[in-house]
Amino acid sequence: MPILPTVARTFSRDDKVSAFLRIYQPNEPQLVSVMTRVVDTTNRTVFEQRKELASEAFRARTADFDVPLPLSQLVPGNYLLKIEVTRGEWRAERDARFEISSKR
Repeated sequence: MPILPTVARTFSRDDKVSAFLRIYQPNEPQLVSVMTRVVDTTNRTVFEQRKELASEAFRARTADFDVPLPLSQLVPGNYLLKIEVTRGEWRAERDARFEISSKR
């Protein structure tokens, strides 16, 4: 893996954190859309990014994807990271909770 994974879910605003996923396509690779959202405890979207991966991005039917999280722009509190990958009618979703600490 091209990253250093962590089980930590509490970060400071100064930390550099990215969400990483490896996307697999069982058949001939096609265009894939990746929607990344961060929502706060009131279900308000505080960050949103959509990226598309062309079929050429897939090697041996897999493609790595990462998105830096804007921790420095978030106030201390709890958040939910939501990632949705779509390809035509097919869709997969993953969620992860995390916290921004008020301590530096």
